[in-house]
Amino acid sequence: MARLRVEFTVEPFEEGRLGPHVDAAIRAVHDAGIELEIGPFGSMFEADGTVASRALARLVEAAFESGATRLSCQVSSSVAPEHPLAAALRPLVDALGVELVEPADARPGDLPLRWDGMVVAAARMPDRMASIHGALAQLIADVERELGGPLATLSRSDKQRAARILYDRGAFALRNAADEVADAMGVSRVTIYNYLNAVRGGSD
Repeated sequence: MARLRVEFTVEPFEEGRLGPHVDAAIRAVHDAGIELEIGPFGSMFEADGTVASRALARLVEAAFESGATRLSCQVSSSVAPEHPLAAALRPLVDALGVELVEPADARPGDLPLRWDGMVVAAARMPDRMASIHGALAQLIADVERELGGPLATLSRSDKQRAARILYDRGAFALRNAADEVADAMGVSRVTIYNYLNAVRGGSD
């Protein structure tokens, strides 16, 4: 879900102070871990869509339980169109399992992406082991699409062909790849090594 901007006012207005119904609404947002801007004619906060939606629901409930008679709210997406750099990198980061986040949401360890000296996005690297497994799974899925079905359902010759394609694409440089491919093909690890020997010019 997109990042959301929520602007709201809670009535009745009490001149010179925030009434308990306004305090309750503000506290509901703070309790969700969100900072907000409080103004004389309304308040505003921004958060990821799911977080913002939950905070808004708590805000409404808390305000009316504390005496609100009216709550006006405007919700809009605060996400600008994707920067050209992020759009250009999108196929690569999706294939690698990398998450692109807004600069304001960057954490320590995220990799900043700069364009003309300005950070336009941050790349959040996945857990290393999850990344390795995900990369191999993606390679296997690509080969299955190319050969027309799950590796386990392919003929012996097509399994050998699949092993060649995976080898050419570097799949067997990944940790435990032989075991993963063997499981996907429904064959033994020894059979995979035999396929690879054939690929490298050894005996079948």
